[in-house]
Amino acid sequence: MKIKKYILLISLLMISLCSIAQNEKSHRLKFLSDNLQVAQTYCSQQLPNTGSRFKINIIGKKLQVGKIYLIKIFDKPEYFYVLFASDDNLYGDDEDEVVNGSDIGAYIFCDRDGDGVEDSQDNCPDEVGPVSNNGCPVQLKKPNLKLKSLKVTNTTTNKVIFNFPNGNTNTPTLKNTNWYDFSIEVENNVPGSSQANPVSLDMLINTSSTLYPDPRASVFNVSTDSNIGSISAGGSITKTFSVFVSNTIGSSPSLSNGNGYTLSIDIDQKGRINESNENDNISQLQFIYSSSSKSNIKSTLNQSSQKPYEVSVFTISGTQIIKEIITNKNEERKLLINLPSGFYIIKNGTDTYKVAKE
Repeated sequence: MKIKKYILLISLLMISLCSIAQNEKSHRLKFLSDNLQVAQTYCSQQLPNTGSRFKINIIGKKLQVGKIYLIKIFDKPEYFYVLFASDDNLYGDDEDEVVNGSDIGAYIFCDRDGDGVEDSQDNCPDEVGPVSNNGCPVQLKKPNLKLKSLKVTNTTTNKVIFNFPNGNTNTPTLKNTNWYDFSIEVENNVPGSSQANPVSLDMLINTSSTLYPDPRASVFNVSTDSNIGSISAGGSITKTFSVFVSNTIGSSPSLSNGNGYTLSIDIDQKGRINESNENDNISQLQFIYSSSSKSNIKSTLNQSSQKPYEVSVFTISGTQIIKEIITNKNEERKLLINLPSGFYIIKNGTDTYKVAKE
């Protein structure tokens, strides 16, 4: 009877040992450090070429490859990087050590780009992106730039002569020796798009019946700004060009009285911004040119004055060249007639206006 009991006990022990062996999971580990701060540095850099590697069987627990765990293998807990893991016991008795699953601590949460997506699950570990996109940046829509509004003000007479889309949109007349402000509002009308930057703006005058951007068109520069700013999704920015009209506008040839011409406003002329629609960057304004400016100057010069007053004349750059006390508008008129050719700003105590002498 005793012999049978011994045989039974030995059989149960061998079954138990086989069960334990079958529950062992084979792993390949690389030692990093016994210090947490040192181990965390390997979240953002390559593993060292040096350092011990171990074949470990862990009872009842399979670790995740690519993670750093705190494991008590020998005398104390240390940090190891998991190079390989299997559900089976591949080493048999050839492992370096057998570790109980209870000796495995928590793993380090590695997130080197700081986007909240663990590196092992992050398809773009060095670029910030949401969990919904597996840690990769969301590709924003392309922006689209177009004219939102255009207001033309005759600053010599202080009158708005054109206002799109909220006012007078009749064909305006641009008069000789008058100053005009062209307030141009550009919008990025695509919600959720990337920022458009830098945004350029060009204003051109078309002197032929063939319209810009047809390469056969006769166009000349009026004003340009290579960077009016950046425009976020759904946003806009306004740029004002101050333009002086003489018998030419900008670099155009001489204009003919009563003829119609076209101003072209071109957004992102050189195509530096990748847009969803490249065909709505150009807007055009037709106008009539008038060589007459008598009514504009007369409205200023015919203002009577009962007392002597001071008249100051400045160059267009702001340098004062004349300062005189006169008694009436006729004397003021004579003062202006004697000016040499050029552009001038006149201040007479009550009014400020601009004059061009040819």
